[in-house]
Amino acid sequence: MINKVTILLTIVLWSILAGCQSDTTVDTTSGDILLWHSWNESDTLVLQRMLNQFREIYPDADIVTTEIGDGELLTRFQETSALGLGPDIVIGTEEWVRPLAEDNLIRPISAPSADTFNADAITALQYNDKLYGLPFALYTNVLYYNKATVGDDPSDPAVSFLEFFEQAESGCTAVQATPTPQPDVTTESTPIPTPTIVSEVVQLSANDGCILAISTQFDEALWGIGVFGEGITDEEGNLRQYSEGFRGWLEWLQQAQLNPNIILSKDKVTLQQLFTSGIVDYYVADSADFTTLLDAMGSETLGVTLLPNSPTEIVSSEPNGVSTPILRVEGLFFNHASSNEQYQLAQQLATFLTNTTQSTVFMRQTRRVPANSRVIISEEVDQPQYTFWQQTQTAVPLPSNIDRARVRQVGETLYANVLTGIADPQSSVCSFTQLIFATEASDAAMEETNENCLIGGTEDE
Repeated sequence: MINKVTILLTIVLWSILAGCQSDTTVDTTSGDILLWHSWNESDTLVLQRMLNQFREIYPDADIVTTEIGDGELLTRFQETSALGLGPDIVIGTEEWVRPLAEDNLIRPISAPSADTFNADAITALQYNDKLYGLPFALYTNVLYYNKATVGDDPSDPAVSFLEFFEQAESGCTAVQATPTPQPDVTTESTPIPTPTIVSEVVQLSANDGCILAISTQFDEALWGIGVFGEGITDEEGNLRQYSEGFRGWLEWLQQAQLNPNIILSKDKVTLQQLFTSGIVDYYVADSADFTTLLDAMGSETLGVTLLPNSPTEIVSSEPNGVSTPILRVEGLFFNHASSNEQYQLAQQLATFLTNTTQSTVFMRQTRRVPANSRVIISEEVDQPQYTFWQQTQTAVPLPSNIDRARVRQVGETLYANVLTGIADPQSSVCSFTQLIFATEASDAAMEETNENCLIGGTEDE
């Protein structure tokens, strides 16, 4: 009898303990968390409205936000997170993944359902096969144009490299049946200096052709590689050891700079001023620049379309001829120093902000292209976001396992050397990959790269 009573009491005791344990389980909808971002004032107001909705649903959750300048946000987060402090969530970019993951400052998270987010956005936020952020928005390069000179009909802007070049020669409204012959480039040719101020642009413009402005900053200037062949990344998203498309693109830029109506410069501030002032008719720039351009030009003047592709007439080696700009991803990252309770609430908030309903609101009120692939983007209702979204379909993320600062530095030098005649496109592409692989890969990869470049050089002789 005593044994039965003892057993019964034990069962009751375990039931009580289990019940107490259940009562003390972390409630993921209550608590205090801190969110850092670098959004502008109008976008921050939209974010605050979304957070207010979250608080209405979960009244025991208190979300405090802090806006920090874009140039300071990453450094501030690194410093505070390393001390075990800082925000529970920070809104940053895919470039942050490698440095923050290597320093163990952000938490890896479980991969969401495969059909929830853009697959390339997920890839961009991965490092060493782990996902370190929840994708929020997508950005890439697009083609802006002046409706007053190019035309306000969607069919007016150039859709191919042939039209791009023709309009630079003959004018924005000229559409020729045959391509304008490209200028011959010989070893004795001296490239026209890249104009950097308005007076130089006006002086160099010799006719009434459209003026095209193309940034030669490394990230901004990669969009034409896919037009001329294979890109700088392979099918698995790794840096390609030699890119035929890269060489073709550099050769085109080398020829294009001989046309006084095609402006190549890494000075984005000047290029933007030339476009908004009406000097430049076409301008290749980031989709994130849309609001700034719209404020300066107005909707009656500012047009946006897809980057030009290339018919097979312009190049012989062309697997697809589609522009391949870099895909940039805005994501939500989670501080490693947060408590488990704060982390769980932060995840709950991140899931809320990136769901289909909230992503649609952010798209229409902040003009962000949602990373949530379930959002319906209407061509009629959601302009220009629909155009931005279309361009992201051919955009490619740079690998997260490379040092982006190093790649950018080497790439900037590459463009400068080619456009000033110091180096030829073939050797420049080889030098680019060799310099990157020298710091990022093994000796075997270097040898393979050298072999590929030797083969490329032999074919060109």
